[in-house]
Amino acid sequence: MVWWVDKYTPSPDICRSGSLCFYQYQDPNEEDRVFPSTNIIFNFYKRRYTTHDLHTLIKSGVNIFNIDRTEHDEEFFKETVATIFKARRMPEMFPSEYEVPITIAVTLSINQPIPIDDVVDVIIIKNVNNLNQYLKLKQEHEWSKKTILLWLNKWDNEEVEQLIQFSDGVILDHQRNNLVSEEYCDCALKFCKKYFKPVFYIKPNIIEDYYNLVDRDIRIISTIHDLVRNQVDGIVVTDNENVQLPPRDIIRSIVRAISFAEKNMNYEDDYLKLSFLTKIPALPSITIALAACLAALKCEAKAIIVLTKSGISARWCAYASPPCPIIAITTEEATTRRLHLYRKVIPLFYNAPRASWQVEWRNRVRFGTTFSLKTGLFNPGAKFVVISASEESYCNGFQVLTAPFECDSEKKREI
Repeated sequence: MVWWVDKYTPSPDICRSGSLCFYQYQDPNEEDRVFPSTNIIFNFYKRRYTTHDLHTLIKSGVNIFNIDRTEHDEEFFKETVATIFKARRMPEMFPSEYEVPITIAVTLSINQPIPIDDVVDVIIIKNVNNLNQYLKLKQEHEWSKKTILLWLNKWDNEEVEQLIQFSDGVILDHQRNNLVSEEYCDCALKFCKKYFKPVFYIKPNIIEDYYNLVDRDIRIISTIHDLVRNQVDGIVVTDNENVQLPPRDIIRSIVRAISFAEKNMNYEDDYLKLSFLTKIPALPSITIALAACLAALKCEAKAIIVLTKSGISARWCAYASPPCPIIAITTEEATTRRLHLYRKVIPLFYNAPRASWQVEWRNRVRFGTTFSLKTGLFNPGAKFVVISASEESYCNGFQVLTAPFECDSEKKREI
């Protein structure tokens, strides 16, 4: 998900009439705003960025930073991670009371495994040829307990289904000009949906093409439309040293294109297709997610609030073709960073004194509702769905609620 809380003036040589670049003129008294979006991984190449540059990329829409250790040494990794942490703590003109979690990923080759630092949330593995090779790697290294994505250059391998099944997700390095191809749709994407795995898409030279081509806006819209239609969880943008400035313009253009594409989605058809493909009997958590998304679809809910600890319930909900954003409220900071792997999920870290579950439930729902009202995700009187547990365990139920009006709060104070 993308949070824009700063004023932004696009570069004069980039934005023009009809461009997708986003102008935000925000009043100092207004709260920060949230725009639903597919996740964006920024893949570092050779360039070193300043704190301000990375802060700009975060505000533009990047929520996962990937450092390719097959290209960079330990010194580059430590320097970049330190800069990312500084960028997160950078003072803002319009500070937000809600922290935006930033996920750090590293890419390594399965042929040359390396030690992994504790600050890393996601590991991306290249050059995986077969399942036995991958399982052997997981047995030999302690860091295999972290979230692992497989970087696939081709997916016509006979074992690709098993690799996807035993991984935590995949990145498809798509070499063709078009995102949608028969091979792409009928193979890797189908397996990812079958096993509820996140899938990210990478297209080489997307930054260079954007800054060089005249019809860049049309190409961005076409590419992102296919991405959203196939419900891909994210896109990988690789840095290009031929572009002088940080690629914030293309990041914002991608975000806007995703926002436009989502408005034209037919969520009812997508939900029906998914429900018919779901194997019966389904796990209780998957059943709850499907039912909650159907309720949100029928009552035109503006958000789905999930009270979760591990993030699994939010993950199931993300794959149930939700018609609205998912607000995942968790008490685990590591969970908020992992949830950037799933589409339409807004992870919120809840750090308040614990109480009984009944009081805790009300406090967390109020926390999510206040966030949504402040950011304009929905207005007073809007319907939203809450997925939670009857006790503090796995989510085993849901209900439809209405956002309170201000007058309702005043009446409660009088009473």
